[in-house]
Amino acid sequence: MNDWATAATIVHRRNMIDAAHLSKLAKAKFGGRLLTARLCTDGDKYYYRLMIRRDNGRMLHEKVDAAPPRK
Repeated sequence: MNDWATAATIVHRRNMIDAAHLSKLAKAKFGGRLLTARLCTDGDKYYYRLMIRRDNGRMLHEKVDAAPPRK
């Protein structure tokens, strides 16, 4: 989705992982800083395509499930 206003509505309605959590995830799991996040869909499943600049300067592209975190 190119429009974050639409994406934000979907994220909120479905209680999915938000942008603030994605930034923390990029640092903790991938060792870098989140540059871009794009909400995508595959049927009824949502995921994020992330672009991360790792601490060593390399670029990393990752796909992350947008489903709400399990408790």
